[in-house]
Amino acid sequence: MRTFFSDIFYPSDAGKLTALTRFERKDETYPIIIVPHAGLSFVSEGLKAGFSHLQQAERYVFIAPLHNGAFPDSDSSLFTLSDTLFPTPYGKVAFRGISGLQAEDSILEEEYSAELTAPFFAQMENPAVLPIFTALSGAEDVKKLRRLISALSDGKTSFVISGNFAEEGKTE
Repeated sequence: MRTFFSDIFYPSDAGKLTALTRFERKDETYPIIIVPHAGLSFVSEGLKAGFSHLQQAERYVFIAPLHNGAFPDSDSSLFTLSDTLFPTPYGKVAFRGISGLQAEDSILEEEYSAELTAPFFAQMENPAVLPIFTALSGAEDVKKLRRLISALSDGKTSFVISGNFAEEGKTE
């Protein structure tokens, strides 16, 4: 079972973590939000605002850049975890993998962006999440991601995009 990166990106104290992640649902919701990622104390208000407007869904797709760039000896730009349960102050969140995109879990072990959003997903009605990590390096990678998003966009899915995609995809 994974735990939060105590006192690095998240406070190890459950009360402090709860204070940074508790949000109220708004009436106006959207099937896609874009949120920042960094140390939780720096971006918690942005995450709260985004998740308060996220449309309830049967499935949530979380898309985030890999912090370590592309994996060595891989010609893929999209990766996911194996099925993983993330503990949060609100209960466990099921992160589900997708066949054909899984990387070795040891490679993604230090990828904290999914853990950053886990306490927010845990407050949704059905916190089943498909995490997709990207190592976009050009127009073809952006097109591949767009095709994957289109295939997953079935009216029962909401999307959370984390990070600086404007920088990585601005010319594509």
